[in-house]
Amino acid sequence: MAEEKKSEDRCVILIGPPGAGKGTHAPKLVETYGIPHLSTGDMLRAAVAAGTEMGKKAKGLMDEGKLVGDDIVNGIVAEQLASDKCKNGFILDGYPRTVPQANFLDEALSKNGRKITHVVQLIVPNEELQVRILGRLIHKPSGRSYHIKFKPPKQEMKDDVTGEPLIRRGDDNEESLTKRLDAFAKQTQPVVEHYSKKDKSVVYPLDANCKPDQVWSKINACFLAPKCLILIGPPGAGKGTQAPRLVDMLGVPHLSTGDMLRAAVAAGTEMGKKAQGLMNEGKLVGDDVVNGIVAEELASGKCKNGFILDGYPRTVAQAEFLDKSLAANGRKISHLIQLVVPDEELKVRILGRLIHKASGRSYHTKFNPPKVEMKDDVTGEPLIRRGDDNEESLSKRLKAYAEQTAPVVQHYEKNNKECVFKIDGNVKPSEVSDKIDACFK
Repeated sequence: MAEEKKSEDRCVILIGPPGAGKGTHAPKLVETYGIPHLSTGDMLRAAVAAGTEMGKKAKGLMDEGKLVGDDIVNGIVAEQLASDKCKNGFILDGYPRTVPQANFLDEALSKNGRKITHVVQLIVPNEELQVRILGRLIHKPSGRSYHIKFKPPKQEMKDDVTGEPLIRRGDDNEESLTKRLDAFAKQTQPVVEHYSKKDKSVVYPLDANCKPDQVWSKINACFLAPKCLILIGPPGAGKGTQAPRLVDMLGVPHLSTGDMLRAAVAAGTEMGKKAQGLMNEGKLVGDDVVNGIVAEELASGKCKNGFILDGYPRTVAQAEFLDKSLAANGRKISHLIQLVVPDEELKVRILGRLIHKASGRSYHTKFNPPKVEMKDDVTGEPLIRRGDDNEESLSKRLKAYAEQTAPVVQHYEKNNKECVFKIDGNVKPSEVSDKIDACFK
């Protein structure tokens, strides 16, 4: 997708524990943004090979069997960052490892009027890191890599091409990994806190415990203008089908009012406590609390690159609150995607829905009928309809949408016309997807 980038000088720190995926995504950043990937080891070897002042000092220490200290590592990094190849930015990987190194880096950059623009933090639970790292296998002569879970060889512990034995890297063992993770937590994690205190806007904490292409969408979103979406349409229009796909494509979270309300209550936020109190008294949660919960969520780190709102705003009053809340942080709705489907088709879609309550399996009398009428294909148990999937209830929901929510589109057509995209949702899901994707090109 052709997008306006946030900054021309991209000074990036890619940070995360071993196994988080830095090695997978750094080359993609290089290819996408045309800036070099700098790892400490590579910089050290290059400085030694080039015979730079710091390279000579490092070589002298290594020849004597001594460790290369921070003063030389910092000097080598400074040499690299001042070179022509880094004039448009860089991706630092493995540096800074400590807060003192981060302080040195900040000072070195500031001398040239520069600063770190992105700290991209890949967050993965230790249990998953152990699975990823302890399962790695390599064929040493060729460099081919395997994984006992994610990419197993055809024959256990044998290279697919030669049949020769596979090995594990020397430090891919539980004891060594535990030490590396402990060192990361004690020394390198505080680097993120350093930048959060200095300039929170440059820090992008990303959940990387998902598929690589989903992680890449999240990383790429850090360098693009925020995608602030409203996905709007009547019940049965297809929002539930399209929203997860947009999450994967854009790397921004899907926010539904119900999920936000439950999360705020569970987290015990100020608005969550108010909502809990009202619900405990059997009262409806009013606009003031709903708006407050939405504002809390949109101001959180996970929405820094954008969001997909679903089920909010339901009224023009909520839309006006949303606009003011975003404007306070220099943002606005970038896309309102309205799925347009005739009421007759919505009735067919909704009134034909069937579910097997025990398993959650879903069917449809027209589009995905069970093999035996009103029976689950697997268990043969009865299928049911959701309580509100009846004509009377649907008529009320469609009327409420027409009277309260459809005017939200008119509000944005009047105040932010370029963000409104009306999509014919009365076609195959794949065609709807294509039309939505075109909104971002």
